[in-house]
Amino acid sequence: MQFLFRQFTGIFATGITIRNPVKLLNIRNIVQKRTSFANKKVFDVMCSRPLSHLVDLKMEESQNVVVRCIDGKETMNISFHFKGKDYNFLRSQTETLDKTFVRMSQNFKKLADKANKRRAKKLKKGTQPPEEFNPLVSIPECSIFHDGDKLVPLESCNHDAWINGAILRIGDIATYNVTVNIPTIVKLKLPSHFIAGCPLFPYIETEFTQDECCQFSWFVEVDGNSNSPINQSEETKKIGGERNWIVISDERTFTPSLREVGKHLLLRCKPGNGEKQGIPVEVISTSKVVTGPDKIPFQQRHKETTERCTGAIFRVVCYNLLADLYANSDFSRDFLFPHCPAEFLVGDYRQQLLLKEISGYNGDIICLQEVDKTYFERSLSPALSSIGLEGTFCSKSGGTSEGEALFFRRDRYELLGQHDIVLGDRLKEDPDNADLLNSLSRSQSFLENILSRTTIAQVAMLHDKWNPGKKLIVANTHLYFRPNANHVRMVQTLLILHHIQQLIKIYQHKDSGGTVSVLFLGDLNSSPKSGAYQLISSGHVPANSVHWYTGGKEEFCGGIQLSHQLKLKSVCPDIPYTNYVPAFMETIDHVTYSHDTIGVERVVPMPSHEEVTRLSALPNEVFPSDHLPLVCDLKWL
Repeated sequence: MQFLFRQFTGIFATGITIRNPVKLLNIRNIVQKRTSFANKKVFDVMCSRPLSHLVDLKMEESQNVVVRCIDGKETMNISFHFKGKDYNFLRSQTETLDKTFVRMSQNFKKLADKANKRRAKKLKKGTQPPEEFNPLVSIPECSIFHDGDKLVPLESCNHDAWINGAILRIGDIATYNVTVNIPTIVKLKLPSHFIAGCPLFPYIETEFTQDECCQFSWFVEVDGNSNSPINQSEETKKIGGERNWIVISDERTFTPSLREVGKHLLLRCKPGNGEKQGIPVEVISTSKVVTGPDKIPFQQRHKETTERCTGAIFRVVCYNLLADLYANSDFSRDFLFPHCPAEFLVGDYRQQLLLKEISGYNGDIICLQEVDKTYFERSLSPALSSIGLEGTFCSKSGGTSEGEALFFRRDRYELLGQHDIVLGDRLKEDPDNADLLNSLSRSQSFLENILSRTTIAQVAMLHDKWNPGKKLIVANTHLYFRPNANHVRMVQTLLILHHIQQLIKIYQHKDSGGTVSVLFLGDLNSSPKSGAYQLISSGHVPANSVHWYTGGKEEFCGGIQLSHQLKLKSVCPDIPYTNYVPAFMETIDHVTYSHDTIGVERVVPMPSHEEVTRLSALPNEVFPSDHLPLVCDLKWL
């Protein structure tokens, strides 16, 4: 590993994971050492050697023992630097201190043996070891003290001995302060693409931190000449003696502007938890900021949503994001989306556009499908949380890494309950579905098809704090996608609708008959002529419906009459399509609502057909998904 040194205490990384906190402490000492080193060129040559060669005994005296100890876990980590070597002991929390010290002594003996061999070899040649090396000739004894000078008995367990503020003494050679569970950045990573105007949200993996106590600083590289668009009067700092940087933001999220185009970015994060501050970690972007597309169609739609809704009006967004596992693969590049250059199918590119698009709609309730779990956890949820949106995620069953996400305005809505279901499990386990299960059993192949699906429904009960007494069940789903599975989607839709009806009874009973409205939406993979859409909008599907035959003779169960009592209506039934790919175009995404308690204020216009087809089909450079989002303003009646 090559180290770059700077005039401040910090760490440099290129998206790598640094898991040893002792090395973080050592690098800070190295930086301080270089500042006073007479010949810095010689020092830098020395630093091309492993880290263990860079720390002398004088530095060891100022180091800490870093302990990672989590209650309930069997083991704990004890890490420190001694005699030019990093030690990391994994010991049982209940092990006695004397056994741990025996293990340490065994390691020190190996170090002493090597040192003595080197010394004997040099003495044989008639040369003396360098004074600064001072090899370990004998094995020192270890001891721990509490409250400064209170010796901890050797029969004490590790959990009780290694506490904050304790002191470890290794003979008369080294003394260490014990620090337990310091705030640590385990991993810090930036996206591989940086687009001007699109918000950046770094991936951060931490331990023992609180988000609100972590400090962030974004820097942009400056070239130092007078023609730079950056104000040169601002304070700059130099890294590695060559690159100059200035601070441009102290927020966790940063949106590059046009003046950062063509420049690298640097992010510095200092972890904290309110009681302690950890070692800062920095990461420099591997690519420069680019301008991105000249014209992005969703920016035109954003002109319709510059302001948030107020009063009885609330804005709903429904959007299939196209999960990265379906977009960024050889199959998708060669067969699903051959029209789209591979660089625009990469997750880091699409996800920046998606974050810009979603946040620009100023939605009150946002329902997303095909959301990668890692994207939700690392970027989407933290970024939207920073602008006031609370998010929940529900993975599909069967270990699938994508699912549905629901966001709602924290200042407007209260989450009263989360009632997510796996549709196949619901069919088997809910007694209210017993008759349906028996009817489906007439075709074992059809039944197995339904039960084997990973489809889920993300269902939440929200209370509108701006309109007291108004409660809303939001059901977000992504139904089975096969073209010849209309019969499967009808049953899946019915299971969700019955689940909603049960929840309405439960909450009405709690509120002594209060009104509960419904918002049922998502990627239903169903056109307005489908059986699932007919069931939602009309309330029933007859047993002789032609849709029961879509699975062929093998999955025909004789037909079942399906019905529900919800009064639902589609917000935008006349949209020509919501999904446009080379071999398919159709309206398969829908937002439906309780039309007896909710009305439609307006529907945000969709992109024009010319905009959609300008680059052949979806997705492409300016459309990050193969679906178009539905955005509408609804109102309480």
